[in-house]
Amino acid sequence: MGTLSGEKPKQTHKSARSRHEEVLDAGLRVFALKGYRGATIEDIASELGFTSAALYYYIKSKQDLLLQTVYRPIDSLIESANQYESFTGTSLEKFTRLVETHILLMIERRDWFIVMLRDQAHLPEDNILELRKRDREYRRIFTQVIIDGNKSGEFDVKDPRVTTLVVLGALNWTLQWLLPGGDVDSKAVAKEIASTLLNGIAKN
Repeated sequence: MGTLSGEKPKQTHKSARSRHEEVLDAGLRVFALKGYRGATIEDIASELGFTSAALYYYIKSKQDLLLQTVYRPIDSLIESANQYESFTGTSLEKFTRLVETHILLMIERRDWFIVMLRDQAHLPEDNILELRKRDREYRRIFTQVIIDGNKSGEFDVKDPRVTTLVVLGALNWTLQWLLPGGDVDSKAVAKEIASTLLNGIAKN
């Protein structure tokens, strides 16, 4: 049951941080389902069992919620990619891990990626530019792995930057056909996609 209008939500046994995370997750679910433009504060409050007034204890506005969540996917990908960049394995192994991590995170956090990829146009210009900056950093790591693979003789790629764009486009497109639920084995899917993409760039 929601709180009375204007009343601060009770924290009970949950920390303020965990409750805040619940609010952000609920907002992402609603945005993913209805789109940023179609979603309302009332929709998000209803998802949580709050009144709209209680929801404003956690967020300033609908756009504030978008701003607090839109960087999550790319930041998580960069964090993982940075670990693999310093990994001492082969470029083949690095590429495989990058692809598998991307797919697994997309499956696990599907709402994150839907919102980032589809609703970023609703961000203020400065935030759009910041998102693009982080996206370039992620692409840089991917591209460098391919360049290193060319140098080591593992890959045969004419333009690593273009190949990176093609690979990431293919990865992000899985949101359109890889639906949640069912008997999907996430790790098996990730391995199959990595293998398919690797076959396209590996030196014969």
